[in-house]
Amino acid sequence: MKIDQLFKESLLMLFATGLASLCNLLYQLYMVRKLSTVDYGILNSLFSLIMIVSVPTGTLQTVITKFISNFHGRDEFGKIRFLLLSSIKHISLFAVCLSLILLVLSPFISDYLKIPSIGPVIIATIVIVFSLFLPISIGALQGLQRFNKMGLIMVIGGLLKVSIGILLVLAGFGVAGALGGFAIAVLFTLVLSTVPLVGFFAHHTPLQKVEILEVYRYVVPTALTWLCYMVLTNVDIILVKHFFSPQEAGYYSIASMVGKIILFLPAGITVVMFPKVSNLYGQGKETRTVLKMSLIYVALLCGCASSICIIFPDEVMRLVSGRVVPESIQLARLFALNMTFFSLITILLFYQLSVHNFKFIVPLTGFAVLEVLLIMLFHSSLLQVMTIIGVIGLLLFLFNLRSAYYVRNH
Repeated sequence: MKIDQLFKESLLMLFATGLASLCNLLYQLYMVRKLSTVDYGILNSLFSLIMIVSVPTGTLQTVITKFISNFHGRDEFGKIRFLLLSSIKHISLFAVCLSLILLVLSPFISDYLKIPSIGPVIIATIVIVFSLFLPISIGALQGLQRFNKMGLIMVIGGLLKVSIGILLVLAGFGVAGALGGFAIAVLFTLVLSTVPLVGFFAHHTPLQKVEILEVYRYVVPTALTWLCYMVLTNVDIILVKHFFSPQEAGYYSIASMVGKIILFLPAGITVVMFPKVSNLYGQGKETRTVLKMSLIYVALLCGCASSICIIFPDEVMRLVSGRVVPESIQLARLFALNMTFFSLITILLFYQLSVHNFKFIVPLTGFAVLEVLLIMLFHSSLLQVMTIIGVIGLLLFLFNLRSAYYVRNH
């Protein structure tokens, strides 16, 4: 694979994910201004809960992308159809079970997160259920390397989220309205992403059975990777909401907006790198060059962004929240630095998954558990929480860098 092709397609997806991220930023900017500090803390904690509970979403998209990329490279369209139909069947059953569990637990969740009513938790459950189906279509587009359609759909989804969310909040629905706009956007994105795949469902090629055991062997390490990653990058929001006052949780949420922007900046590079490395690995070709270039792109992108946040925190915070919150400035600096490490970690994790190197999973799980335990034991201040995340991020980056480069190369 030519490096210029990786650069061009990464640039395309960076542009698309950049526009989608801009929509998300506008959404967050409006919510942080319109909602009270306490309500924004509630919204942010529910978003973190959605991210953690939706681990199957990321897992399924990774698996779908991986296998469809391989099947498409060998023109095995019957296997693509079989995998898509089988995935829909299994996810439907899982979605019903998960929604029932979350609805039963909604009073306990609202009590733990100090939310006055269960309404927002129920809407968050609807978002999770819709999100479970989205990776089937998005993962298929990614595996087929139809990055133009995938990018367009991402942008439309972002526009729907910000426009509908703002309208519902303006109508007086508060946190429930903000989440309701998210739910509607996910539903429309699901419909739009399914349209380009209609041809595969109606394809004349007969179904070719896929070895489900082979798929599940890949599902388990992928699910563990996603779960640990979501815990590492989101559990702090939930624990801060529980252990600190609503006002302090609000300060932390405002600072986290800066870090999460940096974390999501290189998403386009990851989207392009993963199917390309999977395809090269399946053909027995060299893959490390793609890893090297992806790390360089992410380091440059996130390094520049985090430097701006560290040097000009007041200006960045004013842009993000519409005001300078003194209690959040130092936290924002640390968030920017920490999320730069986690952005690089994302590239390393997906690379190892694409070349079937699963030795990193046990240490990754250990780091995730360690972060939770350390925050639960040591939370005398918000800065202490941020320090724990920073140390974990640095150690995890160094470990995975070594692990990725010790993978047997093809």
